[in-house]
Amino acid sequence: MARIVEICAVLRTAESVESSMPKDELSYEAAKSQLDEVVALLEDKDIPLDDMVKLWEQGEKLAAICEAKLAGAKSRLEALRPATKIDSTED
Repeated sequence: MARIVEICAVLRTAESVESSMPKDELSYEAAKSQLDEVVALLEDKDIPLDDMVKLWEQGEKLAAICEAKLAGAKSRLEALRPATKIDSTED
């Protein structure tokens, strides 16, 4: 019973965050933390199938947010690196 309450709490939190906050405003750390919770719940084999599907869908959304945040950070870091050009004709 406690596990079901935990699942419902995670789903409610995820739904409220999703509806009240644009994806851009959810930090990488917050999305990763929620994704970790979803993964932990999905590893429990005693979850009803419908709840597992909902958790999986939420996990996919959170993973996409994390990937977008990481891609953005990578782009910013690459923009800071000085452009280096190696001329292979010089020996």
